Amino acid sequence: MHTEFELMRKGPGVFTYQTVGMHGTLDGAKLAAGVDWDWDWAGGAGHGGWHADNNVVFWLITERQVPDNDEERIEMAIATGFGYGAIDGDHHKMWVIDQMIRVLAGERYEQFVEEYREGGEYAWDEGVAP
Repeated sequence: MHTEFELMRKGPGVFTYQTVGMHGTLDGAKLAAGVDWDWDWAGGAGHGGWHADNNVVFWLITERQVPDNDEERIEMAIATGFGYGAIDGDHHKMWVIDQMIRVLAGERYEQFVEEYREGGEYAWDEGVAP
């Protein structure tokens, strides 16, 4: 298992953060944002992230644990299911399923989702984080 830093951005009229990229270091993620604003920590132990904004554009960097092999992928998917699967709400349960599939599929996640969407019977739903 190793740590990566997910850089996300939310701009005017956008209500959810969009992932811009993954980076090996916190400094690398900050540099990739291309802003010279102050970064502040928001959150508590084990969750949260660094954020910077100018009240128009908002940046968020979160720390992600990334599995290095199939055994770690399976363990992480199981932990996600047990950790979040009992939270009420179909939209939260869909998020849990999406997160588990992301972990198990790894780099092939986008390919699987695209194939699912091409099937046309259902739309892929990433859910809402609890």
